[in-house]
Amino acid sequence: MFFRDVYGHDELKRQLIDAVKSGRIPHAQLFCGPEGVGKLPLALAYAQYVSCENKGENDSCGQCPSCKKYAMLAHPDLHFVFPIIQKKPAGSDEYCMEHLDGWREMFATSPYFNLDKWVEEEFSSVATKQPIIYNCEGNELIRKLQMKACESEYKVVVIWHPELMGAECSNRVLKSIEEPVGKTLFLLVSDKPDDILPTIQSRTQRVVMHALPEKVLADAIRTKNSNADDNQIQYAARLSKGSLIAAFELLDDGANTFLDTFIRLMRKAYVSDLDDLINLSNELAKLSRKKQISFLQYCQHMIRENFILNVGNQSLNYMTNDENAFSSKFARFINEKNVWQLVDELSKAEFHIERNGMSKIIFYDLALKVMTLLKK
Repeated sequence: MFFRDVYGHDELKRQLIDAVKSGRIPHAQLFCGPEGVGKLPLALAYAQYVSCENKGENDSCGQCPSCKKYAMLAHPDLHFVFPIIQKKPAGSDEYCMEHLDGWREMFATSPYFNLDKWVEEEFSSVATKQPIIYNCEGNELIRKLQMKACESEYKVVVIWHPELMGAECSNRVLKSIEEPVGKTLFLLVSDKPDDILPTIQSRTQRVVMHALPEKVLADAIRTKNSNADDNQIQYAARLSKGSLIAAFELLDDGANTFLDTFIRLMRKAYVSDLDDLINLSNELAKLSRKKQISFLQYCQHMIRENFILNVGNQSLNYMTNDENAFSSKFARFINEKNVWQLVDELSKAEFHIERNGMSKIIFYDLALKVMTLLKK
């Protein structure tokens, strides 16, 4: 992975490069920030640069044996720890190393992927279970680190989603960070750094990454899909809230994936059609948790856009033609008396879905709240 292949974060790249050039390489770093901003790609670009035998001014050379092995994620001094779902019988140890081929294939397809995508591709048969980093991984990591580096100056350990480590594994990693063997570089990559064991947090230097600007997202979308029109690109860039993963999904799935469902929810709530609201709640409950959350986020976006349209700021609206066609009549129902309450109820529903609440009840309760608020 090259720095040039990581979208945005130019200043952060320069800081990492300067640290390597000056020999100030912290042995434990925590790459953290929102999902989809490129934490894993940046961590691997950094690791490749550290190990490169002919470092350039702004990037690794890509030609030395180390870079070629890093390109395939097959360097003998590069070690991965990531969440898995056990497929073996209970009582048997299962290691992420057993899923390394799938991990490499996932990264080769697109280095921008999230935990849901990883589980969907690698563990489809057991995808209803929660992925974790099992405790046995801690002992395996210690075993690997006790060996001498094979080729590079540094042994590099990339821990993806360290917040999902079991307690015993966390303590093993903590011990390894506190008492590193030789030159070992720990790169932790997390969407939720505050969920990591506090003693691990305190022993790592944070590399904080922020949401990507809309221009960077738009350029990335054009690079991936040169056939996308500007309206699609701008829509996806704005609605994705700084996440390249979300932007790609919007482009692949279509911007209006949830429009019909949103229209149905608003219309049936306004006329107090309880029977259809129950049916709609049941239908939404059958979607995957990820799609349920995406729908609620889309609803929040549409409520905000309709409020902006209602107060007369059309120049600030980012909606498709189909969305505008519906909103031209619907916007008058979203006003200063209900807009914040509607967004708040949608946000609460998203919160409860994320925490595995009973989705059928959550959506029906939301529908009843919307029914009341639209009359304001």
